[in-house]
Amino acid sequence: MSSALLYQWMFLRLSKRFTLPFLAAAAVLLGFAFPPVARRVDEALPPLLAALAVLAFLTIAIVAALWVATAVYRLSPPRPAAWFPAAAPAIAAPLATTSALGRYDRIGIILAGGGAKGAYQAGSLAAIHGFLERRGALGNVRMVAATSVGAWNACFWLADMVSEESGSPLERWWSELRLSEVVAPTFYFPAARNFVLSADPWRHSFRKLFADHPPSRQRLESLMRDPDRLRFYLTRTNVERGHLEFSTNRRDMVDVDNYTGMRRPLEPPDRWTRAETLDDLEQAVFASMDLPPLFEHVRIGDETFEDGGVVDNVPIYFGTGIEKCDLLFVLLLNASFASGVGRRWILQRMQRVLTIRQGALERRALKDVYLYNELAALRGRVDATGAADAAPRVDPRSIETPAGSEAAFDEAATRSLEQRAAGRVHRPVQVFAVCPDEPLGIDTLEFWKTREAGRAFRLMREHTRYELERFDFAAEPNWIRVALVGPSGEVRYLEDF
Repeated sequence: MSSALLYQWMFLRLSKRFTLPFLAAAAVLLGFAFPPVARRVDEALPPLLAALAVLAFLTIAIVAALWVATAVYRLSPPRPAAWFPAAAPAIAAPLATTSALGRYDRIGIILAGGGAKGAYQAGSLAAIHGFLERRGALGNVRMVAATSVGAWNACFWLADMVSEESGSPLERWWSELRLSEVVAPTFYFPAARNFVLSADPWRHSFRKLFADHPPSRQRLESLMRDPDRLRFYLTRTNVERGHLEFSTNRRDMVDVDNYTGMRRPLEPPDRWTRAETLDDLEQAVFASMDLPPLFEHVRIGDETFEDGGVVDNVPIYFGTGIEKCDLLFVLLLNASFASGVGRRWILQRMQRVLTIRQGALERRALKDVYLYNELAALRGRVDATGAADAAPRVDPRSIETPAGSEAAFDEAATRSLEQRAAGRVHRPVQVFAVCPDEPLGIDTLEFWKTREAGRAFRLMREHTRYELERFDFAAEPNWIRVALVGPSGEVRYLEDF
């Protein structure tokens, strides 16, 4: 991203419906109104005050031109894309299979954030869908956790609008995307608003795709009524409290503590909300991808939220600690650090720092998987040796403690580290991870690059398909590596976590 990025968004990419009115209004204000005002100010005020007044007038004139252009754009917006998704077939029940995937009965999908780079992720998602479908394992996908643009891609999976075949709704959305269908200008005023664009067109796309299309709507509503088939977790950042929150279709966030047999909360009640309607889902998606400083803060209840990637760009924890999956497909967007160093533009430098930070968050998430698997292996060794202090196994059906009991927290605080570690019962998780490699054809904020988005989708679909066929799903979970797919299809592997 260069310092000309806002100029690119507002004047070159948005629409002539915005650019031409802005130029016309600016010409009137600066070409006709400015000269006489400047002369009168110069005659009436001392030089310093006159200069300040002229600068103030220039600022007001530019803002007024922006407001005129925004009003024209809002009154006559560009026509939206005239296409509708094909009817979505029902997900088939898991079939008997002799492939290595037959050993995995809890499959999860983890989708990172990355703005317009979501086109890469969408291509990988299509390849995974086809891979699982051919092996009769689609029904074993039990959860999807996503943040930022990953939450948008997750909606296509949840609505069963993903396919490996060309022309799927997911591919068409990314390949036919226009910036005017993502953002619109706002009535911006310096020091009065901390955002410059509106996500209203994107919300319109959400309703068109998922609310106004009966098969998609029925699928999503059925998942919210019956979350045990497929659970979702869409994360967001609470701005005031500075922590991660999420929306889910899960009815409760409690589990059985295998050491005490008590039901304990998995997450504090103020960290999550249940999505019960499509309106709830829409709010969750746009809170998750509220990219600062482009969009206005999303408010849910009386709290303010920002993009989920601010705190955790790869919500792997929901697939491990919450859902205890045995296979995770992790689709990263920032794990490659390699890039040239820009030495001219301030915004370019800031963007590079943010990219490095997001990449560090993604790598840290994979490090956490190592710890998770090592604890599982140690617990298995305890069981195998029949240690006397091994934690007792408890039949959850025998538990009568009320869900969310605070007593579980009090009891857990009295246990030693060894007792808590011994109480873990999860299995090691296998991880398949893939990420686009630098140099990227489309970056975080470049939603106007329709052609590049289509190429990114097809690149990752083809090479993720190839990596899936090569991956040894029969192996025991041990070493994690990320396949980094370059712009020409070259693949290297990242293992240094």
